Amino acid sequence: MYDAIMKAADQIQHFPKLFDFGSTERPDCGTPGCALGWVATFLGLKKVWWDTEVFYKLLGIDKGGMTGNGGDDEFYARMDAFSGSAGWRFDANTCAATLRLYAEKYHAKPKVRTDVHPYVQKLLEHQPEIHTPV
Repeated sequence: MYDAIMKAADQIQHFPKLFDFGSTERPDCGTPGCALGWVATFLGLKKVWWDTEVFYKLLGIDKGGMTGNGGDDEFYARMDAFSGSAGWRFDANTCAATLRLYAEKYHAKPKVRTDVHPYVQKLLEHQPEIHTPV
């Protein structure tokens, strides 16, 4: 998911004319797409069912949340919060930067420690954080 969001951000930044917040179709062969359309494209989704595939399963957005509505409203609220306004919806560079923040917050790759054996690293990635009393 992280890589798909980052690729969508790069696409939107490098080809701003192919970004259109109002687009409701998956981008294809020069057809502009919205932020989520580009994420879906880089995930390899051929058919997009917004309420199930992209929001609930892939983006980890549940029904409810910040807006109480879930789905795209939740994604938009998160993006608005990161950018400080809804301006990301109308400016490709702002959208790209905001998508990168979103990816880091919600889909960051685990940090790999180089000071431990790879077997121990795998254990660390799958264990809950342990808190010791102070």
